[in-house]
This record gives sequence, C-alpha cells and structure tokens, in this order.
Amino acid sequence: MSPDEPGKPASPTNRPDSVGRINDLVRRGGVETALRLGRFLLARYFGGDPERFEAEHRRAPAYRRLVRHPALQVCEVTLTLAVRVTAQVDALPPGIGQALTVTGHRALLAVQDSVRRHELATTAATEGWSPRRLRNAAGRMARQELPKPGAGRPRLAPWMKRLNLVHRTVSALVAEPLEAPGPSDGDAERARRTLRLLEEDLVRLQELRVRLGALVEQLN
Repeated sequence: MSPDEPGKPASPTNRPDSVGRINDLVRRGGVETALRLGRFLLARYFGGDPERFEAEHRRAPAYRRLVRHPALQVCEVTLTLAVRVTAQVDALPPGIGQALTVTGHRALLAVQDSVRRHELATTAATEGWSPRRLRNAAGRMARQELPKPGAGRPRLAPWMKRLNLVHRTVSALVAEPLEAPGPSDGDAERARRTLRLLEEDLVRLQELRVRLGALVEQLN
C-alpha cells in the first residue's frame, strides 16, 4: 500500500507524504479539490467518519502533528473547512453539492437546520445562484435561527435560585474539613451554637421538603 493511499494509519513516517499531498491539492482549488482533500483527511486520520473528526480533531495526536508540520502550506482552518464541505456534499442530494462553490458551502455551514440548509442548497444549485446570493441568503437564514432577546431557558423562580444556592453551599461544606480556627476559650460554645442552628435548619428544610414534594405532585 502506498504511503499516500487513503486508509493507511497515520504515523511519523508517513506524515511528510501527507503534507506533500495536501500542499499539492490545495494549490488546485475548487470544490472537487476540497472534496479530495476532505476525503483524504477523513480516511487517513479518522476512519472516514466526519462525526469522529468533529469529536477528535482538536486532540488526535497524529492529526495534531500534521497541522503543526512546518512544511504544511495551509492553515488548519482550511483543512477543517475541507472536511466539513465534504460531509455537507455527501449529505446533499447527488450533484447538488458539487454544483456549489467552496464559498457557498462555507456560507451554508452556518445554517444549523439541516432541512432548511438542504432546501437552500438545492435551490441555489438548480437556479444557478451566484456565491454572493447564496451567502446572503444563508446569512439571513442563520440569523433567523439565533435566539431572540429574552429567549432561552425559562427564568427560575426566586425560591428555586435560593435552594440552588443552598445546595451549592452544603456541597462545599461537606467537602470541607471541620477544624477549630485556633485555641480559644470560646470555641466550644461557638461550635455548640452552630450545631443548634444547623439542627434548627434541618427541621425547617424537612418542612420545606414536604411542601416541595406536594408541589411536585401537583405539577405532575
């Protein structure tokens, strides 16, 4: 098997061959070049799996050695784009992804909804949109997906916030050793007073637990 053949595990001995091949591909440009580069990277370093690339590319040792190689004539951003364009083309209907430019694919990657992204790509390819038109349309679609001001998780009730604070405080206290601050005649009395307060709080917390349980039953 040739050292440049996709599928061969990466190693220090074949990494320079990877660098030379990547440099040659990048000089050609275009979507087909991006696809060849993306498929080469996926096959060589990630078993052909785009999801594995997304999960591992920031820490995979062989790939990290590649992107830091002094002879590599392309930045890591370009390699990442090639892989993501490849995954996007493979997810689109046959012929659609190949009809778009790399600029168009980069714009489409910002659209999170896969159904809307595929619809937009198909429209752009079949109607022959310019890269600028596709970029503008994808930008509008991506902005529509952003959460509106005030949106997101519902706000917690004040009592929930206070109980969360109690939980964090108790968790920190349990992990903290209980030691006397220093030799003092009043240490024993202060410790007894603190114990009484804790016992009173435990009674109140038990009452609160009953009330909260009733609320949970009511909500269910």
